[in-house]
Amino acid sequence: MRSICVQLIILLISFAPAKAQPQVSVSDPFEEPTWGWDKILQLENGNTFYFHYADGEMKVSVYGKDHKLKSTREIDGRGWKASRKWKTIINALYDIKGEPVVFLTQQENRAPSLFRLRFNPENGLVKEEKLLFTLDNMVPVPVMQ
Repeated sequence: MRSICVQLIILLISFAPAKAQPQVSVSDPFEEPTWGWDKILQLENGNTFYFHYADGEMKVSVYGKDHKLKSTREIDGRGWKASRKWKTIINALYDIKGEPVVFLTQQENRAPSLFRLRFNPENGLVKEEKLLFTLDNMVPVPVMQ
């Protein structure tokens, strides 16, 4: 009788970790890009943002808590231009106060400018686009030979 109780306890202990495993869910499949800047950000409210920047276009896809696609937006700024792909660097992506925020640098006439883009956490629309600062023109330094 004692050995049966010990075997039952061992059996229950062995099933305990299987119950503690997190539940994994997936979204609908989508075409994965082969190149470009791609980032995924999950917000505190459960929505997931997928950012893709390539070929002079920035696209934002918003997935809800149920992992279903809520909206897809193509973003082009007022102060910065997505079409200037060779002069644009995406510096960072953060969740700030529950909103996705992208920091990007764009160079125009050798003067780099830093922009901040704040997105609506529900539908992916740009809430605010702000030019934070612009540096003076960067003059190339002559190389001594």
